[in-house]
Amino acid sequence: MKKQHLFAALAAITIVLAVGPAYAQTNPVAAQVPFDFVVGATQFPAGEYTIQRNGLSSDALVIRGKGHSPMFFLANATMSNQPAKRSKLVFRKYGSRYFLHEIWIEGNNRGRALPTTKVDRELARSGAPDSIEVALK
Repeated sequence: MKKQHLFAALAAITIVLAVGPAYAQTNPVAAQVPFDFVVGATQFPAGEYTIQRNGLSSDALVIRGKGHSPMFFLANATMSNQPAKRSKLVFRKYGSRYFLHEIWIEGNNRGRALPTTKVDRELARSGAPDSIEVALK
């Protein structure tokens, strides 16, 4: 009987630990992006945007901007040796073109990375991009 109670308690703790971080990731993050940028094949104008996880899949994200239709995109998991010191969007910059590259939340060493587009790869052949960070609100 004690084993059943112990197993039930451990199962409940495991569920809380697994669902807690997943629930936190569904909250939108906001950023004021001061330049036009690209996500996938879509160009976005400078402005305020929110990004959040779409449903139960940690790979599916949605970006919303005022006056713009929401856009869904896939992002892969990425890791860092150190937790992020602040919440931020990371862009790759080639000349005057910006591509959303990564999303990091303060205190986490796991972020989300967007797949590199064909245009991004072509521009990278002409030189390494600059990395531009925009703080999340």
